[in-house]
Amino acid sequence: MGHPPGDQVEGRTHKLFPSTSFHASSTDLMTNHIGHTFHRFNNEARLLDVAQLLQLVQEDRALATVSLAIKEKIAIQSGEMFSRQVKKFVNLLRLSPKGAKLQEWQSLLGKSISQCITQRKKTEAKMTILRKDVAQFLQLGQEDRALTTVSLAIKEKSAIESYDLLQSYCEKLIGEVHTLIEERECPIILKEAVASLIYATSRCTARLTELSELRMLFITQFGKKFVEAAANNETDGGVSSQLVEILSRHKPTLEYKLEIMKGIASDFNVNWRPTQSQA
Repeated sequence: MGHPPGDQVEGRTHKLFPSTSFHASSTDLMTNHIGHTFHRFNNEARLLDVAQLLQLVQEDRALATVSLAIKEKIAIQSGEMFSRQVKKFVNLLRLSPKGAKLQEWQSLLGKSISQCITQRKKTEAKMTILRKDVAQFLQLGQEDRALTTVSLAIKEKSAIESYDLLQSYCEKLIGEVHTLIEERECPIILKEAVASLIYATSRCTARLTELSELRMLFITQFGKKFVEAAANNETDGGVSSQLVEILSRHKPTLEYKLEIMKGIASDFNVNWRPTQSQA
């Protein structure tokens, strides 16, 4: 015998899927379970699949799909509970002295990285303009003005290199921040990064203001004597020789200027060579 039309199934109203008819004799529990699952789990897509399977009288597959929906909901609830526990733990950690210290270091190192990135972009834009100016002066035969401008370009080029290096040091420290804050003496593996950031403070602080605050943290953590040795680049101070070389290019030699000018002329297809006296 066929099923009653509409949403009547053997005298019972099927409220979940009014357009669906199926054999109620073997699916009473299924119907109730689906309704319960729909309201609690809100897994609409999965339950629509169940409805379609029931309509096709594929009860085994429908049961399997309901089981999958239940498992998914349990997984979601477990994940939400775990997330709440993690947040609670993080909040408790932040309230502890060690947690507050850790957060302070991470925050300041993160800000320093952001400053390096920002200043690098600004300096790159400025250097691009300076290089174009040098090329134009060379094309017009105004070598004196080209020499003056190339000095500025070299300074900006050095600044970019220093930002890259200092950023890499900050990234190294932020990755080892737990080690950093637990030691009263600067760890050997972090000494170059720490010392180089200290050394750069008085030389780059106009553009990288966060370095001054980092320096204060280093004093608190490792002592004033260590910081002064690094700032003055004393023997065994640990400062990167590469950084020292980069930051000492403020007065480039004529030979170096001409070398850069040759490169710019080549890049901009300007037919220029140094005069005999310059060469």
